[in-house]
Amino acid sequence: MSTNQTATLTPKDSVPRAMYSLKETAQILNVSYRAIQDWQYANRIKTVKLGRRVMVPAAEIDRIAVEGVK
Repeated sequence: MSTNQTATLTPKDSVPRAMYSLKETAQILNVSYRAIQDWQYANRIKTVKLGRRVMVPAAEIDRIAVEGVK
């Protein structure tokens, strides 16, 4: 890329995501990380394991925000 051209970069958060980490989920729902872990261990929220990472689907976060935890 020449110095006269500039790349248009979109912020990382502007792209909708399908999965969020447990830490990100806690921040989104404004609860503690430990609460998210407790809900995961009690099977009160759906999680997906991707390699060593445990992720929460965006649809599950939406469900929790509307209905609360089962």
